[in-house]
Amino acid sequence: MLEKLKRLQYGARIKLYSGDQMQVLEVAGRRTQLLRGGKGPPLLYLHTAIGETNWLPFHQGLSREFDVIAPAHPGFGLSAGGDELEEMEDIIFHYLDLLAHLGLGRVHLVGSSLGGWIAAEFALRYPERVDHLVLVDAAGLQLDQSPLVEAMPETMDAVALRELMLHDPSSFVGELLFPQVEDPGRIGHVGRATIENAWSRGRHNPKLRSRLHRILRPTLVLWGADDAFYPVSYARAFHKAIPGSAVHLIERCGHLPMFEQEAEFVAAVARFLKTGETGFANGLS
Repeated sequence: MLEKLKRLQYGARIKLYSGDQMQVLEVAGRRTQLLRGGKGPPLLYLHTAIGETNWLPFHQGLSREFDVIAPAHPGFGLSAGGDELEEMEDIIFHYLDLLAHLGLGRVHLVGSSLGGWIAAEFALRYPERVDHLVLVDAAGLQLDQSPLVEAMPETMDAVALRELMLHDPSSFVGELLFPQVEDPGRIGHVGRATIENAWSRGRHNPKLRSRLHRILRPTLVLWGADDAFYPVSYARAFHKAIPGSAVHLIERCGHLPMFEQEAEFVAAVARFLKTGETGFANGLS
């Protein structure tokens, strides 16, 4: 009953915060969905493979201090072109085109999971376009000592996804993100063509780890302490490979801190982007 009430409250917050954030742009000839809201330094948020492409409470939280720009990757939401992506370079150029279209030079860059992989690849190529970088439970690496889950998430049922992605599979977040019965009002929809294309095949880039030293901007590695999809060993690998990076683990949290621990997620991101500090004591030894 309590979890049902929490879900209703979360849904009410979505309705309360949603306004005129949605835009549909033509970026280099490609239809691109964009959410934008708030005032302050520009913050480009790159979403997960879940496809959180509607304006959500964590967007709203960040928008209190930042101009939040949240595009839908090609093939997600109303964005076209997912079947045209053949390699990571294609989506990097897409986001270069988007920044040019919006007249933005340097942005804070925050990427979660799939979006974290894209953000890392972008930052190591174009550090001059990034102010601060936040990698949230980022994909992109493959560690021999912590093999990735073999099954692709889009092939798994709701119960398995909840167990894999969440600290508390029984919470309202599980039903919100991974309903057992298809719900047209659910949060996000996977862009299957994008996920299945070559740039994300295998869920990692074997060359990425050796290139991370090229990231020259202040970086925060932000991770759910109980992430079973990309365990904390992956946070440690990013932290070790990116010079001068900070790290913060969010307790009682799986792969999706923006949903499971929204307040701490927003606070940690905002604090780092403003000061370079996480504001929290915990991290990796």
